[in-house]
Amino acid sequence: MSARTNLQEFLRRKARPARGPQVNWDERRELWLKDIDSLYGKIKTWLKPSVVEGTVSFLVRPTSITEEYVGTYEVNNLHILVGKQKISFYPKGTLVFGAQGRVDVVGQKRTRTLIVNKQKWYTVTTPHAAHVKVEFSPFTGESFRRLMEEVME
Repeated sequence: MSARTNLQEFLRRKARPARGPQVNWDERRELWLKDIDSLYGKIKTWLKPSVVEGTVSFLVRPTSITEEYVGTYEVNNLHILVGKQKISFYPKGTLVFGAQGRVDVVGQKRTRTLIVNKQKWYTVTTPHAAHVKVEFSPFTGESFRRLMEEVME
């Protein structure tokens, strides 16, 4: 068998449709949007006493995300206003290695990352040393408080 025939056979095999489960991209996008709504709902619940008190307010701004396979879709960025400071939640997309979605939390001091996996949100702690593992902690009211302290001046 010649090298050309081997190449042709290889390419024929690769050209066949893949077997196995196919991803429903519309369903994945809709689940991602529900996950974002759930995240924002938790945050608004945790901050409700501060909103009633007048120390915190929210601003929601729509934006578009374009992802391969998923397409272009609208998503909301959530901004928390505390005095003259702003903490912003920017959804980055659903095509994330090891997760079903990612949101960056940007404050004046630093940026943190949240991921969602199986409808549960986690904070991501990236170590400074290369030999230390990345840590994922459940996103709770207490971890939200710590996250706010880390990103705000």
